[in-house]
Amino acid sequence: MRTYWIVALSLAYGLIAQTTTLIDPTTDGGFEGSHGWTLVNSPTYPNRWCVGSAAPPSQGNSCLYISDTTACNRYRYSGLSGGPTYVYAYKQITVPAGQSYLTISLKAKLRGEGNFDCATLYLVPATVSITPDAPLDDAYRLFILYNSDNQVFRKEGYRVNDVNFTAVSHITCADAGVYRLVIAWRSDYSLQNQPPASIDEVSVVSSATPSDPPLGGGVIDVPALPYTHPTTSTPTTCGSGNDLFGFNVKNRCSISGGAFDRGEDRVWTFIPTQGGCVRVQFTGDTSNGDGWREMILLIYEDNPLSCGRCTRNSVTQKVHTHIFPVQAGRKYYVVLESNWGEGTSGCDDFLGLTISAPDSALCALASLPLSAQGVREFTVYPNPASEVVRVQATGLEPGRPASLQVRDMLGRSLIEEQTFPGHEGKIDHTLGVSQLPTGFYLIEVRQGSGYASQRLRIAP
Repeated sequence: MRTYWIVALSLAYGLIAQTTTLIDPTTDGGFEGSHGWTLVNSPTYPNRWCVGSAAPPSQGNSCLYISDTTACNRYRYSGLSGGPTYVYAYKQITVPAGQSYLTISLKAKLRGEGNFDCATLYLVPATVSITPDAPLDDAYRLFILYNSDNQVFRKEGYRVNDVNFTAVSHITCADAGVYRLVIAWRSDYSLQNQPPASIDEVSVVSSATPSDPPLGGGVIDVPALPYTHPTTSTPTTCGSGNDLFGFNVKNRCSISGGAFDRGEDRVWTFIPTQGGCVRVQFTGDTSNGDGWREMILLIYEDNPLSCGRCTRNSVTQKVHTHIFPVQAGRKYYVVLESNWGEGTSGCDDFLGLTISAPDSALCALASLPLSAQGVREFTVYPNPASEVVRVQATGLEPGRPASLQVRDMLGRSLIEEQTFPGHEGKIDHTLGVSQLPTGFYLIEVRQGSGYASQRLRIAP
């Protein structure tokens, strides 16, 4: 009996903790002792990553820094004709099953440009080859660290100081598996005495639950539904700086990253207290009447900076109307991207924003085949699964094809099949999932504009 309680308490503690430190900022992330980082330096060009104390560490005795000598005794960089040069430092990490949310933090200082003389962080599968003087695929890029006044560069990452260390924190998602966290340095051709990059206190923590990173001051937490935005002469939530960027929005609603790079994004969040369908209606306008052409409306389930899933989007419409099912207790984000509009502030006026209370009648009104209780009607078992899963749903339109998709935590579609509901509007379909690695996925059923989703765990 005593053994049973010890095991039970251990399991309970694991559920409470739900986090794993993959890189510790005081040891391997502080580049102290046997830090385990691999340095991939150029055999041709002088720039190289070094570990030591030539560049002032943030804490402890060592840090990662760029030097232009093999002795690593100078804190500067140089270029030769034929560049640019690429050098890398990486550490292998294993993302545990069920902990797909990663918080990556570090302290950095550097001076340089945006795409030249800058540090860039990547998260690549362990199978990806890392070769000096060969650029990595941008698909793996997380963000750039830069020091520049160029407004274009700030859309790609975080600006850091060249004298004092700047703390940076970034959230991303990854399926369970083995990866390499890569810190790259790219420089152009000219010799520079200015201090290049110095990195210290790198931390990577995986979590089973999504973080809710701040979106900035341009966010309104809707107190209750139904909600009507105040009808003032300039009803905006602007003035807080850019809240969303192309590089840190995990699911861009099929909108290019550049759509987030203009203006100031305005965000409203709401948490329904009951299930149902919600109507979001937005009416855009500006001083000359056609600024609405530059307004994009996006709706997310969970924080878009923390792997939230895009559920709806619309562009180039004066009136945007979306009706969609919601779950009680889940957080939803309505994002308005003005895309500069009439000026450069991105704070153009609009005529109105309303969010209705959840109502099952709205589902029928919008001809949504899945009602507000779609999660209850939509069942997936066994869950966890290893070979096959059986997908059942009701409330669909008979004879109209329904799409079944399995997505990873980055939103990529891995399995997609089509099935047809019977005359009672039901589906009962078996999906093979043996090809999926161990970890967490989303399984969705869609028909027209209606959908339901559940988390699926693939077990060993």
